[in-house]
Amino acid sequence: MKVLAPGVRVQYLALAPTLGRRPGNAVISGGSTPSLRRSFKRATAVIFLSMLLAVPVPSHAQVTQTESISGLVYLDERPPGRLAPTIDLELRYANRPGEPMRTVVSGEGEYRFGGLWPGVYIITASAPGYRSVTVEIELARGSRPRRNTKLVLQSEAAPPGPRPGGIVSQNALQAPREARRRMEQAEKAFLDGQTDTAARLVAEALAAYPGYARALYLRGRVLERQGRPESAARSYEEAISRDPDLYLAYSAAAELYRVLADNGSLRRISELWKKAQPLESAPYYYSALARYESGEYRPALEDVTAAYNLPHSNLPHINLLMANCYLKLKNPRAAAERLLEFLATQPDDPLAEQARRTLSEIDRILSP
Repeated sequence: MKVLAPGVRVQYLALAPTLGRRPGNAVISGGSTPSLRRSFKRATAVIFLSMLLAVPVPSHAQVTQTESISGLVYLDERPPGRLAPTIDLELRYANRPGEPMRTVVSGEGEYRFGGLWPGVYIITASAPGYRSVTVEIELARGSRPRRNTKLVLQSEAAPPGPRPGGIVSQNALQAPREARRRMEQAEKAFLDGQTDTAARLVAEALAAYPGYARALYLRGRVLERQGRPESAARSYEEAISRDPDLYLAYSAAAELYRVLADNGSLRRISELWKKAQPLESAPYYYSALARYESGEYRPALEDVTAAYNLPHSNLPHINLLMANCYLKLKNPRAAAERLLEFLATQPDDPLAEQARRTLSEIDRILSP
């Protein structure tokens, strides 16, 4: 029986030796797809919604229902993969009543709304663990240039700015004007998908101020987008060494180490993150993942329980990880309680059906 927990590779636990019944295997699987991208990614974790408006040119003056809106939805700069079913994409006519249109998002992040009249539309994109984002789009009749609309949606785990309350770090204050100007240009280029331009501008910012933590962090984002995760992680760590309060870099590094299955580095960065943000649930959760993967199930349970006792709405799979820990510790009753809470709070989660099957298997084993 399978339970998929975020970031956990396939493990098996035979319950029979403890329960005196036929073995029931609880499978904990996260595969290589980063299911935590839906939870919180980096502290700058974003949904990057790139909407391409394709407006056909009518062959006559009559208004026809042939307009369309299509584009991409990314979770934290990546295609959503297995998390695509968790993305809710709605289209409404502006200032008109009626039910919204919905469409599916592919694993590559592609979506399309077709058969639309010209007019003004509202698109809302949302996913568990992220703040929803809304954009207004006007579809005009006749020939119209194609254009890209790009939105950034921060994870609920991300702080609203560089520091709570808008405090700017000393590292940023020491940046010369030219470095700050280059960074503003680099960030805009990065959000516009101009990765090479962003890389050049970041390099220029670092040439003007080699210890610029903000630039080192963005360099990591660029390297990650270029498919160089090891180099990206090193850049994040350098940013942290320059500015230990740059919280965005901790979650970025932790997520990369999780994806790379580097549990030693994941545990180390999580411990540093705990010291920087002791009242945030995310560092305890990542620490629990690292300990679980290392076979340290009791410490993993302690860490995930600490995360549970803090605000954790950005961690929809926290009960699954707790259930997996309890199963490894041969406590199926406690595991069942966690699965029940997961199903009560996340009934439509893609992992809910597998959680129900595992819960049924636990009930069968525990029944007299």
